Amino acid sequence: MHSFVIRQGSLKGLKLFFEANLTTRPTKSRVKTSLMDKLRNLEARDKMCFIECFSGSGQIGFEALSVGFGECVFFEVDKLAYANLTNNIKLCKTRFPKVAITSFQTSFLESRNILKTIKKPCLLYLDPPFSIREGFSDIYESTAKFLDTLKQDINVTLCILEFNTDIDIEQFFNIESKASFGKTSLAFIKP
Repeated sequence: MHSFVIRQGSLKGLKLFFEANLTTRPTKSRVKTSLMDKLRNLEARDKMCFIECFSGSGQIGFEALSVGFGECVFFEVDKLAYANLTNNIKLCKTRFPKVAITSFQTSFLESRNILKTIKKPCLLYLDPPFSIREGFSDIYESTAKFLDTLKQDINVTLCILEFNTDIDIEQFFNIESKASFGKTSLAFIKP
């Protein structure tokens, strides 16, 4: 079991844990720093719901809460990763009891009814298992199709995709901009 510490914002100093396995991996520090620098500049983020769609340990969602998002919703289907996420939520709520966090042990791609209940504007952070992993070759296509069906149900203001740089994701998504960090890239997707 590895740990990470929230480095900035209202949750600064909170120590949480992650367990890397075949379907989950931590986000690189430089990717996370660049992302949080952009998110910190979003207006009205305190009135937005940050949704970490393939959450693993919840690392990005906790960072988003720390830089001022009003609420975070986590989706994680992997049983071990969800147990790790649940423990991190407990640690966070012990130190910061008023933080607004909800989690679901289900696939984001099967969560339409849950998502329809969210009334706030949403930012979706998509970090699916890389498509180079066994069983995930169609993950970007499936995610793009699911996002397309959500447009009528929820108010998505921004989607951010973390993906393997070698993948041509523009065949699936309408990209506004992207940034590369070696083998990992971030794409900002038009909702």
